Amino acid sequence: MLRENLKGRMLDYIDRHYHNESSMTIQWIKIGDNRLHTSYFRAANMYQALDKFFYGRDMSQYKIFSIVLNPVS
Repeated sequence: MLRENLKGRMLDYIDRHYHNESSMTIQWIKIGDNRLHTSYFRAANMYQALDKFFYGRDMSQYKIFSIVLNPVS
């Protein structure tokens, strides 16, 4: 019963947020490292995507190269 309740709540969450958020791609490097990394987020706007990216990170240690709104299929 608990498992079914959790599944239902998870599906409700996905249904509500999926239509209100867009898929975004952030390309970045960590200062001192020259490898380009790519991260993907779902967010309402680019500022929210950056907030998610920098959560728990020191902003001065990263350089953002691009933020792209991914096309909807």
